[in-house]
Amino acid sequence: DAGVFVRTMAGIGAGRARLVEVPKDFWDHQSLQSTWKRTKETIGDCLKRLAEHGILSASILPSTNSLIPLFVLHYNWSSRPDYVFGRALRWFLLANRDGRYSGSAVTTLNEDVRAIAEAPGFDDALAKLEKPLRVTEEIAPEDFLDRYDRAGNRFLRLMVYLLMFKAKARDWVDGSIIGYDKSGSPVTTGYAPEWHHIFPRAVLRQANVSEDDRHALANITVLNADTNRKALGYKEPWRYIREFGIRADDLRAHGVPTEFPGCEASDERLREAWNVGRYDDFLTGRARVLSEQAAAFFADLRTVA
Repeated sequence: DAGVFVRTMAGIGAGRARLVEVPKDFWDHQSLQSTWKRTKETIGDCLKRLAEHGILSASILPSTNSLIPLFVLHYNWSSRPDYVFGRALRWFLLANRDGRYSGSAVTTLNEDVRAIAEAPGFDDALAKLEKPLRVTEEIAPEDFLDRYDRAGNRFLRLMVYLLMFKAKARDWVDGSIIGYDKSGSPVTTGYAPEWHHIFPRAVLRQANVSEDDRHALANITVLNADTNRKALGYKEPWRYIREFGIRADDLRAHGVPTEFPGCEASDERLREAWNVGRYDDFLTGRARVLSEQAAAFFADLRTVA
């Protein structure tokens, strides 16, 4: 969105996101060229850092406005020795969870961009950004039992994807790493997750599982489009695990609990473990695993340079 670029330029060049507060001489052609050059370099570098963590498209973010203060923060402090990108990313994700920049957010953006510009150091800037947030990094297991397709759960859906990306989880059919192309190279831009129901919706519907439970975040993972739409389709999990030789390690990388085996198990054991009658056990077990993985994810961000 053009507004992201314009407000980022204003934040970098004038320390403001509300355009009415930007001095008129800021828009002078020569001045604007210099600011745009710095803005392009900053955005390019920041997007590269985001891509290293799996954020390859703005479409997966709950708020694209949240990129503006992140870009300004990166511009002001990324060259300083005390800057830790992981800490900036941690705040960025929590701001998205909080919904700080959703809707009409110009006042909030202006407050935060100004705080970044006026801060004496990275730690102080980050403390000012974190202070108004009403959320923590803790994600309880029960949070992953809510529906994945509710607008308010875009952050949790993003977290499911980021956990799969961090684990270098592989597609269960073509074997490619999620967020990477089939040659093994990271996708540089534009990647959008394809959401897969581990227990397919049709299987759960036939078993009279409620619609909300069918769409629980704990039943969602990320696979490639062809796998999700064509290969696995409406098959019971034990059937597609056997058919495509999905090993236990491949399941664990997607947060599947250890009590749900891969293709190494016997047919009898597969049918028993992956029976739709155990769906509630699957949901609670995977929700617990995802919660634990999310806690480790945020802890790691505190030290990622």
